[in-house]
Amino acid sequence: MTRIPYELVGKVAVVQGKGPWVRLRITLRPSVTEHRGPYELACRDRHGRPFAAALERLVRESGQACGAGGACGAGGACGAHRSLRPATVTVGPVRSLPLRQRYSPVRPAFFALLTANLLASLLLLLLGHPVRAVGVWFSVAPWGLVAVLAPVLSAGLAGVWAPWTPGIRVEARYTGRGVARTSSGPWPEFVYRFTDPDGVRREHAVRPSGRFAKPRSTRTLWFVPDTRSSHTLGDPYAALFITLLTGGMVLFLGGAGLYLMPGLLIGTLG
Repeated sequence: MTRIPYELVGKVAVVQGKGPWVRLRITLRPSVTEHRGPYELACRDRHGRPFAAALERLVRESGQACGAGGACGAGGACGAHRSLRPATVTVGPVRSLPLRQRYSPVRPAFFALLTANLLASLLLLLLGHPVRAVGVWFSVAPWGLVAVLAPVLSAGLAGVWAPWTPGIRVEARYTGRGVARTSSGPWPEFVYRFTDPDGVRREHAVRPSGRFAKPRSTRTLWFVPDTRSSHTLGDPYAALFITLLTGGMVLFLGGAGLYLMPGLLIGTLG
């Protein structure tokens, strides 16, 4: 394992990856090693962004000893960093993420559903039920809608539950746009930045309902220090209505999907 002290870090950035994964891109100071990088580390979004924000704060505080703006000057040989030992860096080929880490859970679940439908359809054909063999394929539509509505239901539940969790209200300011990886492809998101009670700068991403929606300049968030999570704090009654509506649709579509697959297969074998 390569260990790099934070004092040697010159810049840290978060690069959005696929699904819930991001890459931490770290560049070292020019004076401490001949291999400045950048070096990338894949990690979960919910862990990577807070870590990058905390590391950025430490790097900024470390750079304040170098003078105005935190610049070391040419070569970076200021008094604060002249005594730092060079970083030990292992240079090697970049390994790709394992298959289960490359995509969000929606994609493998979709392929698993197609495989199950194919096997069930073939089995029903062998048992002499061609109509039921075709009927199982109609389960793709309700199960697909359930997958689409699941994030909406999760966000609604978070909005309903947020005011009941021990947290604080924080004001976040809009800083720019990002890109989120969804089951339907890249989707724009609005990035807001706020400072938690410990002084750590954090980011909160909001996924708009439409691609051409305009962001708000500020948003009120509910920050839970124990979990380091933040939720958009809106109207709790609206969140409750969305949760009940989406939950009812998920139950109805899930029941229809279960009736078609594996219900038709179980009824035939039974």
